[in-house]
Amino acid sequence: MAFKLSELQLALGRNLAGDPELEFSRIQFDSRRQLSASLFVALPGRRTDGRRFVAQALAGGAHRAVVDSLVPDADPDRQIQVDDPLAAMARLATLLRQKRAPRAVVGITGSNGKTTTKDMVAAALQPLGRIQKSQASFNAEIGVPVTIADLDPGVDFAVVELGAQEVGEITRYCRIADPTDAVITNIGHAHIGLFGSRENIAFAKGELGAWLRPEGNLVLNADDPYAARLAERTRGRVRWISERDSAAEFQVSARPTDRGLCFSLTSPAGCADVELPTLSPKVGLACAAAAAIADSLGVHIHDAATGMAAVTLAPRRMQVLARSPYLVIDDSYNANFESGTAALQALAGAGVDGRRVAVLGEMLELGPFAAISHADLGAHATDLALLLTVGQNARLIGESARSRGLAPERWRHFEADPGDAETVAAALDEVEADLRDWLRPGDALLVKGSNALNLAQVANRIAADQS
Repeated sequence: MAFKLSELQLALGRNLAGDPELEFSRIQFDSRRQLSASLFVALPGRRTDGRRFVAQALAGGAHRAVVDSLVPDADPDRQIQVDDPLAAMARLATLLRQKRAPRAVVGITGSNGKTTTKDMVAAALQPLGRIQKSQASFNAEIGVPVTIADLDPGVDFAVVELGAQEVGEITRYCRIADPTDAVITNIGHAHIGLFGSRENIAFAKGELGAWLRPEGNLVLNADDPYAARLAERTRGRVRWISERDSAAEFQVSARPTDRGLCFSLTSPAGCADVELPTLSPKVGLACAAAAAIADSLGVHIHDAATGMAAVTLAPRRMQVLARSPYLVIDDSYNANFESGTAALQALAGAGVDGRRVAVLGEMLELGPFAAISHADLGAHATDLALLLTVGQNARLIGESARSRGLAPERWRHFEADPGDAETVAAALDEVEADLRDWLRPGDALLVKGSNALNLAQVANRIAADQS
């Protein structure tokens, strides 16, 4: 049971028809998912208006539907009309956060690594009791209130991912989730086209630290150039993590293993290792952040490490799809300069006997920074045996790599418009054909790009041939 009709009444500030003890299982905004006993929120959208699915949702088992205007072909007694369904959902979530009162809510934000860090923090806190976390990447205006509204009455700790595409957005989410502790992973170039500068990104992400009370804990990456200014804005206690700074409380290093990488953590309470099936050294910072939060909330590093070692990493984030006859790495969930360079560094360090090949797709939402970001990424692609680029701006990756020494025959470009499914599909078919002709046993393939390019399709097809 997620909440009652009486709680919905309280959140909306008015009486509603029906039994106040009526129990709702969850908030639901997608009529294709589990609707039984849910509160269906009909969200307006540019592509799909949720009002079109109200009758279907009620017939499918939803107790009530929240709408901005009544739907004629659905039971009017089971519709709750409000000015703004999304705002109503946020008010309900805010009320439920106050009533559930978990011992701590850990907020996670940053330009890269939010989801992995969220998963690691949730695993590290397992010894403390019942833990709930954001599902998938539920980190925006819909996902945050849904996550909070889904908290069980007996939950002990919640771990909530918070994304942002504008200044002030994280503060709005903090009003809903009211985080007691936080991690800011880093300040990079993700969504820089929307923010206008890294300084604005830092200000927006820093809203999470600024929200904390003095008894809260803020984990910051000492290796990040914006960390000092983030620390200045919080009233909480700052816990420092690092791959390079020996003065940081929590340090991490990585070494290769047969399974992937083993991350060695050091902390004020001792040392511990976490072995995971990943090739990304940056996962180590997620482990260090989780260790810092766990230490702050009373979990010994050995217990935290045990929990983290059991984590199943999220798909399409440096995911190893196959190891033989050639290594296939899918990092196609999203892309920006920092994650792109980290992926290429991981490819360079992959323990293979053959050649290294990368399919690099266009990086979106970079605005006026698109040209320089793609060109800068190309500077890290000069040692590849073969570079395939996909999308208009991705051409700049190849041109930059060529100007820095990549031989012309080692680069091929494929045009594709991320907004045009036909051009994307055609480009992916050509990329796949090139890879099939070129790859040999012992080679390593990295597939990296923005989600809209659907590069995971290439990675999955190549990997499937090896089974």
